[in-house]
Amino acid sequence: MENLNDTLNNLFEDLEKSKISTDEIHNQLKNTFEGVENLTFEVEAEIMAFYLRESSEKTGLGYHFGSAISWQNDEGEIFDSTISELNQELVNYWEKRIKQTNNPILKSRYSGLVFEFKYPITKQKVNREVVEIYIKSLIEIVKERLCEYNFN
Repeated sequence: MENLNDTLNNLFEDLEKSKISTDEIHNQLKNTFEGVENLTFEVEAEIMAFYLRESSEKTGLGYHFGSAISWQNDEGEIFDSTISELNQELVNYWEKRIKQTNNPILKSRYSGLVFEFKYPITKQKVNREVVEIYIKSLIEIVKERLCEYNFN
């Protein structure tokens, strides 16, 4: 049996050439690694990157990205367990992945996550290059019609 990182690399080699939504990437990751014990950091980082959902509005915690599930207590405080699991190692991994992919959908996801979470988590400013990559990859996605979006 191939190791988990080889499986992950093979999956992303196929995705490099695909027109696919981030939800479909999430589903492929979930189907590939569901029930697998002792996931590597890289696999967990990719699952987290595509588990987080983009929203046209800020989440209750004030972020553009958030998990599909969050809740509010009686005092009105909003909790999102996924956001609380984010750390500097994840942000650094996603920042590294920006340069490793040529697929604009993947590039936009990684750069968007770094743009959103680098400062709140690391207290380090986001590199201007990351912001430019984020914007350019979003423009390319729309221009090349690489992904279908529902604008309801």
